[in-house]
Amino acid sequence: MNVEMLTNTQARLVLQGRLDVETAPKLRLILLESRNQGVKDFLLEMSQIEFMDSAGLAAMVSGLKQSKAEGGSLKVEAPSEAVRRVLELTLLDRVIGIVEG
Repeated sequence: MNVEMLTNTQARLVLQGRLDVETAPKLRLILLESRNQGVKDFLLEMSQIEFMDSAGLAAMVSGLKQSKAEGGSLKVEAPSEAVRRVLELTLLDRVIGIVEG
């Protein structure tokens, strides 16, 4: 996972491979550390995600809730077919903003 600062309060996280029980804790940690450094708005670039399970989804929802609680946002950029399918099946595509890439 790579973090690109867009502004002082906006970050783009580029995720690759799998977002699952093994990698979700890293996403949670990066979101937390970034929030502690003043980031409020997150863009998760997910075109390279091959697989996402419920742990990955939970990390995203947790990040969304915490960002919104602090007046920020969390959006998904260019979701892969695997990510899009999970978001649609769980109806979270109606809650998490999607930016086509």
